[in-house]
Amino acid sequence: PTPTAMPAEPVLPEIPMPTVSPIQGVLATLPPVEVGKLVYPPPAQRSKLLYITYEMSEKGGSHYHVLDLQTNEERELIFPPDQYAASLELTLRASPTGERILYSVFFDFFNLEVNPAAKEIGSVWTMNPDGSDRRRLVGSDALSFPANAIWSPDGKEIAFLRLPDARAVEPGTASAEHTEVWVMNADGSEQRKVADLPCAVDHIFGANPSMQWLLDDHIYLVTGIVREGNWLRVNPRTGEVTKLMENVEPWDVQISPDTRWIVGGDAIAAALGRQPLHLPSSPAWDPTGARAAFVQFPPPYGDGSLEPGIWVKDLQRGGQIRLTALDPETASQCARLSWSPDGKMLLCESIEGLYVIWIDRDEGQMVVRNPFAQEDVVGVKFIGWLPVTTLQNQP
Repeated sequence: PTPTAMPAEPVLPEIPMPTVSPIQGVLATLPPVEVGKLVYPPPAQRSKLLYITYEMSEKGGSHYHVLDLQTNEERELIFPPDQYAASLELTLRASPTGERILYSVFFDFFNLEVNPAAKEIGSVWTMNPDGSDRRRLVGSDALSFPANAIWSPDGKEIAFLRLPDARAVEPGTASAEHTEVWVMNADGSEQRKVADLPCAVDHIFGANPSMQWLLDDHIYLVTGIVREGNWLRVNPRTGEVTKLMENVEPWDVQISPDTRWIVGGDAIAAALGRQPLHLPSSPAWDPTGARAAFVQFPPPYGDGSLEPGIWVKDLQRGGQIRLTALDPETASQCARLSWSPDGKMLLCESIEGLYVIWIDRDEGQMVVRNPFAQEDVVGVKFIGWLPVTTLQNQP
């Protein structure tokens, strides 16, 4: 006789949870937060979405989009062949003023050989939010190439690293264990080296997800991405480099924009002179660091201390609320949360597409649908927010 098939048990969605390695060697204490000296970006009137769509065809390819959530106007950003590289989606960053978009172009040695349009390993560019007026700010030389470009909190400056070119390391012209920190004005002028790092810095296609220029006007970066590294604090004015921790990975050092809070163990936060913040998932900080959004997963991933869903914790006045704009199952599948520059919206990125939640109204809507969600294939990816500020409306 033919055996009767047993009904399949429901498969729980796979939710990636980072594995935190033990942290050793706390070497310094952060100075107290001076509220009056924090550098805040100009207030945003509203926010646009930067995102990428992928083609699932023999030809393949990807498309970059800017979506205005207020008018539903959408614009595609077209990149020429000499700039179209895998680094783009990792390095596109809108300035805090919303006037320019910063990005890095990176080609490995193989692509330099097969792509005649690629003339150098790395370069740093800016452009208008509509893709016009592209400007190459800095490029490669015989010894090194630029990467990891980020904005200062006020959008007036750009920091980047110069990494050694392997073709100069092999004959001994350049050292592999050496990285330089550079700063320049937003238009590329007054480029100046501010620090030498006596170590190698991992990068993936020109990006380091941990490199941040925080509101205390210091640059924080973890030197290791694919392996453990050091957590460093760099003063872009004096060039002073402070090693904060050893043997860390980027997700080990989640610090609020105003540097008041650290997600991690109590001992780590206390040693650095900061307050520990215990959350069930990685936080999304609002632009000022006053609020943190996080996902509470349902069992067996969550501990049951809170109802499943998206929560917002007020770090200044205390207390937290659960947003009900998305049902708990959808909310728990958010791969990433991100605050809009105006602090009014949260972006939830899931396999289904991109959801936007309006905080004050507690309303949610899918604004970009992933056409390949049924195949469990990523077809849409959130890149970042584009602020619209009063500066853009000035003549």
